[in-house]
Amino acid sequence: MRAESARRQVWVEQGDNRDSAWFSLLDHEWPVAGEAIRRWLDADNFDHAGRQKQRLRDIQRAIRKMIVVSSRCMLEVICIALISFSHMIMATSRWIDCPRLLS
Repeated sequence: MRAESARRQVWVEQGDNRDSAWFSLLDHEWPVAGEAIRRWLDADNFDHAGRQKQRLRDIQRAIRKMIVVSSRCMLEVICIALISFSHMIMATSRWIDCPRLLS
């Protein structure tokens, strides 16, 4: 989430001024944020005294790194497939352009 703005002294509650902070989360940011929140709230992330083992921010960073690595791997696979496909096309076009090789 990103901090969008802070409104100071937005309202008065029990005689005290209260501030309001506005945050935003776009739809394409939700998969990382949602998974990070689930992992952060998981019982395994808290010790016997109820203290968190990992901060939410650290979990989000780890998830983003995994996404970057998997995206790079996917890009490499796509590049390899395109190179293989282009070699196949070049071989086919040579065969089509050179009918004398068939005779």
